[in-house]
Amino acid sequence: MANRAALIRQENLGRTVTRRGRRFIEFDLGGGVTRFVATLDPLHVRGSATEIDTAFVSDTGAWQWKLAQADFQVHARSVFNAGNLVEWRHESGEWIIVDPQSINWINQDLSRQQIAIKQAVTGISNDYTLSFPAGYGAGRHFSYTAHPSRLIKHITIDSLANLPTPSVTGPSIWFEAEWTLSTSTGVDLWLDGVKWEKTNGVRVKTANRIEFRNTANTQVLWYADAPVATDANGEAVICEYEVRRSGGPTALFITVRVPRAWLLTATYPVAIDPTLTTQPDATAGIDSFTRENDPTSPTPTNISWSTNPAATNRRFNLAKFTDVDTIPDGSTVTAATLSIWNTSVGSRSFTLNSILAANSGWVEGLTWNYAAPSTIRWAGDTGSDGGTDAGCSVSGTDWNASALATFSTAGEAAGTEYPISLDITQVQAWVDGGNYGILQRRTDAANVNFDFRSSDHTTAAERPELVIDYTAAGGTTITPPEAVAAFSAIAPAVLKGSLSIAPANAAAVTGAIAPAVMLGSLAIAPAFAGMVGTAIAPTVIKGSLSIAPPNAEAVMSTNDPVKVLGSLSMAPAFAGAALTAIAPTVVIGAPPVAGSGGRKWRLRLQPRIHM
Repeated sequence: MANRAALIRQENLGRTVTRRGRRFIEFDLGGGVTRFVATLDPLHVRGSATEIDTAFVSDTGAWQWKLAQADFQVHARSVFNAGNLVEWRHESGEWIIVDPQSINWINQDLSRQQIAIKQAVTGISNDYTLSFPAGYGAGRHFSYTAHPSRLIKHITIDSLANLPTPSVTGPSIWFEAEWTLSTSTGVDLWLDGVKWEKTNGVRVKTANRIEFRNTANTQVLWYADAPVATDANGEAVICEYEVRRSGGPTALFITVRVPRAWLLTATYPVAIDPTLTTQPDATAGIDSFTRENDPTSPTPTNISWSTNPAATNRRFNLAKFTDVDTIPDGSTVTAATLSIWNTSVGSRSFTLNSILAANSGWVEGLTWNYAAPSTIRWAGDTGSDGGTDAGCSVSGTDWNASALATFSTAGEAAGTEYPISLDITQVQAWVDGGNYGILQRRTDAANVNFDFRSSDHTTAAERPELVIDYTAAGGTTITPPEAVAAFSAIAPAVLKGSLSIAPANAAAVTGAIAPAVMLGSLAIAPAFAGMVGTAIAPTVIKGSLSIAPPNAEAVMSTNDPVKVLGSLSMAPAFAGAALTAIAPTVVIGAPPVAGSGGRKWRLRLQPRIHM
C-alpha cells in the first residue's frame, strides 16, 4: 500500500487520531493511554499532516504517470524508449530528468560491447511501482519504485544466462548501465565534495554518492546513493559511477558499473540499484547494517537488514526511530512492540539490544570500520583500527548487555510479521532522552545470512514499525480502589479542582484550560476524603454523590445562568461538602464543622462517575 499512514489507521480502526508527526501517528486508547506508532520512513509531507501516498496515478499532457502525494513530484512516460522517461521535481522547483540508455560490457580500456538498448515496452503501474518487464530484452527488466523519500531504480537480471558472454577482454570487465541526464539551470553535480565542472571529454568516477546541489546556496536537493548490486541471498557489492560530458553542454551521461567477477558468482536474480534520494530531514529515521567481511562498504539503502553470527562474517543491524523523542516528557511507557518482516526463511535465534550513548553519532552511511564515514569510530573499537572489535559488536560498550528482547524464527514464509515485545524499562529510558537506536544480532551459530526487510524495502506495509503505549505525565492512581471520584465539565467550561486525601501521603490535583473538556478519574482510599473545587463562569457544573446507606442520596446541579441548589453537611468531620455560589462564579468550598446533632451519614463516592 502506497499510503503507509492510511494502513496504520486501518490497523487502529475506531481509535481517534490525537497527534501526527513526520514519522508517527498517535491514537487515543482510552483510560488516559496513548498509542504511538512510528516508522523509519516518512508518513506525512514535510511540515504538514498530509499523508504521503506514493502510488503512481494517471497524469495528463506530455506525462502519463505521476506520484499522488509526496515531498517531491515525479512524472513519467508510459513507454520505456519514449525519451526523457522520468522527471524528478524538488519542492523548490528545481528538476532533473534521467533517461535510461543501453546496457553494455566495458573493460579497463573503455572498450564497449552493447548488450541491449531500451525496448518499446509499455509500463505497468502497480501501486507504488512502475515497471517495464523485459525493458532490455528477455530476462532483463527495469522498474521505478516510489518510496516516501526515494525513487528506487532497479535493473533486474533474472539469470546469468540472460547476459551474453563478453567479447571485450582484459583483467577488468564490468556490466554497465547508462543514463542521460538533464537538469534545471539551478542544479550542480558534486562528486566526493567537489563540484563537477562538466568539462567536455573528462570522465569522473566515484563509488560514493553523487549530490545534486542548489547552485545558489549549495544545498543538497537530491543525491544518487552509492551504487549497489544485490543478489537473491542479500549479498551486495559496491559498484562505481562515472559521469562525463560528450559534446555540447547538455550532453551529460551517468553510468553505473558492476564487476563481472561478482556477477559470475552471484545468486540470481540480481538487482542493480542506482537509487535517487531526496535530502533527508536532520532527524530522519535511519537503519543499516555492519559487515565484518566487507569493512569499508556502507549499506544505507539496502532493502534488507542482514544478520550473521559467524566469526569474520558477522553482521549487525542498527535502526533508530528518531520520533520517539517527540513523546512528551514525563510520560510513562506501559507497553512497546517492534514489528519486523522476514525476507529469509529458516530457524534462527535473535537478540535485540539498546545502543549505548557512546555510539550516539552513528549514521546510515556506517561501515564496519566507522560509525560515521571516516570520522567517528565505534566505541568498542579500542585500537581505532577497524578490527574484530569494530562494527558495533562489543557488549556493554557498544550496546546494553541486558537484552531489549529475544525472539526466534521457525521456517515461516517470507513476509511474515514478527511482533516483538520490548523491555519497557529500556524503552522508558529512550523516552526519557536516551534513544540511540536498536541493535539486532544473531545468537545461533549458523554461518549463513538471515535478512529482514528494511525501511527501503519495496513493500511499504512490511517496513519496520515501532508501537509504544504510554500515559502522559500528571495522572495519579491511589489504591485500594474502594472509592472513585470523577469530575466533568462541558466546553467551554474551565474546571479547576483539587483533592486533599488523608492520610497525607496521597494527593492529586487536576485542571484544564478552556475550551478543553477535562476527563479523568481518581481512586481514593481510605474512605475519608475532603473535597474542594472552584469554577469560573460561565461554567456549568454537574455532579452527584451517592451516599450510603442507599436510602439516602443528594444531588447538586446548576443550569446556565448559574443557579445553586442545596447544601450538604455530613459527620463525622472527616467527610463533608458544602456548595455556595455568588453569580457568575460557582464555588464548591470547604466542609463545615459538623455538630453532634447533625444527621449521621457514611459517604461513598461511587466508582467511575465519568467527566
